[in-house]
Amino acid sequence: IDSKAYRFMEDAEAQKNRVELYNTSSDSTFTITTVSNPNIVTIILESWTADVIESLDGEKGVTPFFNSLEKEGLMFENIYAAGKRTDLMFPSLFSGFPAMPNISVIKYSDKSMHLPFITHAIKNKGYQTSFNYGGEVEFANMKSYLTQAKFDIILGKESFPVEQWTSKWGVYDEVLFDKSITTINKLKPPFYSAILTQSTHEPFSIPIANKFKGNSESIKFKNAAYYTDYCLKKFFEKAKKEKWYNNTIFILVADHGHILPRNNDYSSPAAFKIPLLIFGPALKDDFKNKRISNIGNQQDYAATIKSILNLEVELPLSNNLLNYNRNDFCYMNYDDGFVWKNNQSTFKISYSNKSVIPVINQPDSTSITNGKSFIQSAYNYFINL
Repeated sequence: IDSKAYRFMEDAEAQKNRVELYNTSSDSTFTITTVSNPNIVTIILESWTADVIESLDGEKGVTPFFNSLEKEGLMFENIYAAGKRTDLMFPSLFSGFPAMPNISVIKYSDKSMHLPFITHAIKNKGYQTSFNYGGEVEFANMKSYLTQAKFDIILGKESFPVEQWTSKWGVYDEVLFDKSITTINKLKPPFYSAILTQSTHEPFSIPIANKFKGNSESIKFKNAAYYTDYCLKKFFEKAKKEKWYNNTIFILVADHGHILPRNNDYSSPAAFKIPLLIFGPALKDDFKNKRISNIGNQQDYAATIKSILNLEVELPLSNNLLNYNRNDFCYMNYDDGFVWKNNQSTFKISYSNKSVIPVINQPDSTSITNGKSFIQSAYNYFINL
């Protein structure tokens, strides 16, 4: 950890600019659920880039079931992951904390324990919680962070019979989803449950026949995404039969994007763009088959959950997607720099030489300053945890 890294201006100026990014003239947050304390099931989809979602200009025919859910849900069209790995997703979703350059926050338990946790606030409202995963939950210090988040139940590969460990990383997604329903059934409503898939992780092996012909990495990736989409369909067929289903909203979001299947440059915004869909029986009819085009980050999920459940938690780096008066922007971190996107422009800033590289339109000085202020003040936040 270099306390002097990622500095572009005086700290006080960076902090002031970053705070102003999150300030709005008024809060226009609207209520999207039919009940005040809905169950929430968040399905975190491994590597589900927007490039496999047809309505987000992705490849056709890869995720047909997800496409059908969009007709019943609220789709966010311009959401970007802050980082490129699953371990960077955890603080993003559950703490509203962005991916740090060249650092995985959850590997620093002495610091991550001081992050805000939406799960703490959810539990304070009387919710029971579970985290469901079919892989090695000890990987990259994930279990330590999940324990800090105080999930009541944490499932990992060891929660499944050894004979079900048939994928490289643990169990296939269909097995995970079946176990997740069993686990959710043990929770007393209202509950909050997260499910993290993994079958779209390299090497993209699947236990069903391939949908797409070929043996390239891109084709393998598409087949793996098709398989997870197939598993989603089977999951919801079973979930609809459970008593808790009618009081539930489901949130589908990726843990990060991917350079496949279109072989994007690893630092391009397309490699970070991800789906975010809210749907379910407890979603008001007014928000079904609707789309929101606000530009947002993966870590904005946390403030959005805070809004939906009216939680008591401070999330200084998360920007409620349900507030129409929010400032639209997002940050994407890669090894050598970051991408900043707002309604005016998209650009990269190099960490090594601090150069500004336009991607879409020439950025104005305010946008450049905001991007630099964000990463400097967010990194300072991490240093001071």
